[in-house]
Amino acid sequence: MLHHLANDSAGAAENMALDLLLLENYPDNAVARFRHYTWNEPAFTFGLSQNWQQTWATTPAQCALIRRPTGGGVVSHLDDWTYTVIIPFAHRLCQAHATESYKVIHQALTEALHRQNIPAELVPCPGNNCATDEPKPPAHKPGICFVAPEIFDVVRPCDGQKIAGAAQKRNRHGLLVQGSIAKAVTGTNTDWQKFELDFATLLADILKCKTTAQPMPVFEKALFSETVARFSSKAWNERH
Repeated sequence: MLHHLANDSAGAAENMALDLLLLENYPDNAVARFRHYTWNEPAFTFGLSQNWQQTWATTPAQCALIRRPTGGGVVSHLDDWTYTVIIPFAHRLCQAHATESYKVIHQALTEALHRQNIPAELVPCPGNNCATDEPKPPAHKPGICFVAPEIFDVVRPCDGQKIAGAAQKRNRHGLLVQGSIAKAVTGTNTDWQKFELDFATLLADILKCKTTAQPMPVFEKALFSETVARFSSKAWNERH
């Protein structure tokens, strides 16, 4: 089963806390989870292993800057369509190589765009080892992630402009995928409500399950506050 969770809007630390709680504290960890959410403040997020000082230097001072629990580079959430997919630990896709899960989820996303006549394709693998290589952000000084598409990112065929990217985290609870779509690149006629429904259906298809609408779970107050505080902390965000 894929639980299609109700949309929500929150601050950057709250959104990252909710994603981690959905991975590690969901009431039914045997089901997949999918949610689209929005941001109630100008925000950027950056990957787990990124350098804080270099990242801080590339982002506007007036925006929240929060370290994600997943990898990847710097992502602007000023005008994006943000989503999270969580795959149970026992599912085949959670056990697959990171590049495979990245590719499969982006294939579903690409098909959802095609259903609105939006041209999109995946960046191909340049060699023979993509099944075992982890998608990585560029090795040079960190910058905005959408500037440099990586293997199996979603791009616009005409000019290679990046449409969508994602970052992943695997642990004993399952696979967390945090994804972002650049709304400006898809065009102004995108029906995002239809896209969300199509994307959820296609995700359920690749997971070989049915989808059902569910409200967001209400996490225990102390646990939620503690997790938000962690993502808000200097120790988390500015760690080396």
